[in-house]
Amino acid sequence: LLLAAHQADGGAVVVAPGPGVVGTGTTFGTSALEMGQVVNAVAALGGRGVVVPRLSLADERPRHRGLSHHTVTALTVVALARVTVAFPAGYPELLEETTRRLPGHDIVEADASRTREWLRAHDLWPRSMGRSPDDDPVLFEAGGAGGVVGGGAG
Repeated sequence: LLLAAHQADGGAVVVAPGPGVVGTGTTFGTSALEMGQVVNAVAALGGRGVVVPRLSLADERPRHRGLSHHTVTALTVVALARVTVAFPAGYPELLEETTRRLPGHDIVEADASRTREWLRAHDLWPRSMGRSPDDDPVLFEAGGAGGVVGGGAG
């Protein structure tokens, strides 16, 4: 991160986990908590983080439906710095839940409704946890919102 921040010279650096996140089904037993550590490192380097939350309306596991408990733990326990949380517009109940569960952070809505269209136009059709953008649009629109907010258009 230090080298990337130096090379970016004031621009954006994208930090992402993967591939794959290891978890134990417990609050702290997941590699997803690295998000909070990255937030801290960004702040230590004088930056301001934009986080893409893990959102799902198709995951059958209650702890991952809506705003994932991993995102909540990473941002309310591990992260020590305030961040901007990019959020896809068009999901008012999920926005309310996210705002309530992530106090102390700035939730910024962005129009990411064209995410699936953009993915198709660029011959990209990712899957996450076995689901496509058609199966769980909000999961992928969260990433689109991150691009919009991180790019300064949100």
